[in-house]
Amino acid sequence: MTSEIEKSNRKILNSLKKKFPMEVASGIRFDLSKYSIIPKGKFLKNIYTWKLTEFESDAYLLSIRNSYKTEIMGTGGESMIEIDTESKHNGLILKTESNLPELIIRPAYLKEKIANLFLKFDKKLDGRKEFNKKYILESSLSQLELEKIITKRITDELIKVNEFSLEFKNNSIFLKFEKEFNEEDSVNLVKLGKIIETELKNVAQQRV
Repeated sequence: MTSEIEKSNRKILNSLKKKFPMEVASGIRFDLSKYSIIPKGKFLKNIYTWKLTEFESDAYLLSIRNSYKTEIMGTGGESMIEIDTESKHNGLILKTESNLPELIIRPAYLKEKIANLFLKFDKKLDGRKEFNKKYILESSLSQLELEKIITKRITDELIKVNEFSLEFKNNSIFLKFEKEFNEEDSVNLVKLGKIIETELKNVAQQRV
């Protein structure tokens, strides 16, 4: 079963290489534990890295392994037992010289919506009804500043996909999907990364 999964993953990667110019980024690995949008598994690790050469800024496609222990109740009322849970995802990191604010965009699951009723952490963007409904936006910036940075083109693209998250932190942008490694999300990941890079460049030019 494992060999079949690995074979499928290699097939997906080969397909991505045909769609998007990339090269192996030997020796480059990212510490993903600093990002809030990814679960902190005990064995969270960036396994492989490829540099996406069509981007103007440094952009990297990541293969991510996240392995952790989960507890389940034993049969017949026995004590809790630990089992290994492992997931494989991909992500994308954009490195930028711009002084980016810290912000998070993540899916608006029901539990998030309920929590927001009390904690009021979700920022709304004016005139972006579908985006506001589908995503949670967290940032210390004002609504006006957020609307300048998160352009309508970005939010229009985000409402087309599901279970997507991104985070601005320390002059980098980390993008990922919640689902495990698959071709559709991988293609969308690179496309969204390119759109975000272009939009942020336009925002920066308008401020000059």
